[in-house]
Amino acid sequence: MQRMQQFAVAVSGGALMVALVPVDGILAGVTVPASFFQDLGRQHAGLALLVTDIVVMALPVVLLSGCWAALTLWLARKTPRRAALPFLFGMLLAWAWMAGDSIVAVRSAMLATHPLDGFSWQSLAPRWWSLPSFAAPWLGLLLAFLLVGGSRGPGSALPPRGARAAESARKSGVAQQLRELGRGVGP
Repeated sequence: MQRMQQFAVAVSGGALMVALVPVDGILAGVTVPASFFQDLGRQHAGLALLVTDIVVMALPVVLLSGCWAALTLWLARKTPRRAALPFLFGMLLAWAWMAGDSIVAVRSAMLATHPLDGFSWQSLAPRWWSLPSFAAPWLGLLLAFLLVGGSRGPGSALPPRGARAAESARKSGVAQQLRELGRGVGP
């Protein structure tokens, strides 16, 4: 895989992670009826939040990131294994950048409101019921990798490269023999 193509695939992975931020914001605005939480009761509030997170947040993100990754892997015209690593690297890089930005923002906000309090890393850890949302983009990439499988992108209906080269060599040999027969040289 050429360097520019690897770079483009990595940029696509990073762009996916950045594009998921407003998508998550829109999905977070979906209103879940209060009766859903009331029916389960206070003792099962975590379970209600988990179900809501899976249905409202994680599932759409898995589908969106899976489609985005599958299209990128397919367009990369390489085996998915070779294209998936730069895509994953782009996703990880964008995630690390956004996590670092969040850490700085949370720390700045804490210092502005409570300058004497210490910084708690627990404030950045996701709650257990929000883990499906955290895992959704990565599961989407895995889903895309499994779906695209051995596809070689556009034109994948063509035979493998080695077979095409053998076919081309065979054809050129036939063409050479025809040229020789036309000149009167040959058997």
